[in-house]
Amino acid sequence: MTFTPLTLDLNEYGILSGQLYQPEVHSVGQLEQSVNFRKDARLVILLHGWGADGSDLAPLAPSLLSQASVASEDTSSAHHSSFGGAVFVPDAPNICSANPFGRQWFELSDPASGIGRNASACLQTAEFIAAMLDALSKRIGYASYQIILGGFSQGGMVSLTAGVGYEKPLAGLFCLSGAWLTSEQTCHQPTGLPVFLAHGVLDPVVPFACITQAEADLKKVGLTPQTLHREHMAHGIDPETIDALARFIASL
Repeated sequence: MTFTPLTLDLNEYGILSGQLYQPEVHSVGQLEQSVNFRKDARLVILLHGWGADGSDLAPLAPSLLSQASVASEDTSSAHHSSFGGAVFVPDAPNICSANPFGRQWFELSDPASGIGRNASACLQTAEFIAAMLDALSKRIGYASYQIILGGFSQGGMVSLTAGVGYEKPLAGLFCLSGAWLTSEQTCHQPTGLPVFLAHGVLDPVVPFACITQAEADLKKVGLTPQTLHREHMAHGIDPETIDALARFIASL
């Protein structure tokens, strides 16, 4: 796999580090040239779950672009030479309170204290993610409408909150085994923004009911998500989910 370390200066939000997967180019400068050549190129941002870091999900990067690469090969020769897709897998900015070797996007409160506190922390993190999106656009040349934002578990929660609230149009959003904690927020994305939700029916960590609630709440703000229910999956990402997500990305 072709990964390049990428560090972003988010000004008042500090430094963000991560890995950039780019199957066809080998430097940030070359990537920018590729994006300029292919305006249909997509940058997938993949946010990890609570207590993990970017290395946990990085192995998924090639699979997420596989369907898009196939679609590119099926187009005319004018589009053969470069697909131009990439996947950015960042590390969350904070050390996990329950695992000093992992990271967290926000502090998880005791479930007994109610979901409101988690929702507030998630909403505050959305500002950090917005700064990340702006910095990525400036650094490697992707426009907001070329960016697909998503993640797993806590990373999925952050992605939905930050994506819905981001004031520039995105290409798409996805949430794997997560939830939309901030359904009262204002949606700044255009009606019809593609959204993909996947969840395991047997999930003991984030209840399966979270996907049905997210679907209903997203519809209220004009978004109609595609959903995938995995009957025998617990809290994780199985091959069928990866394949479905890759097809979703290729369709954008």
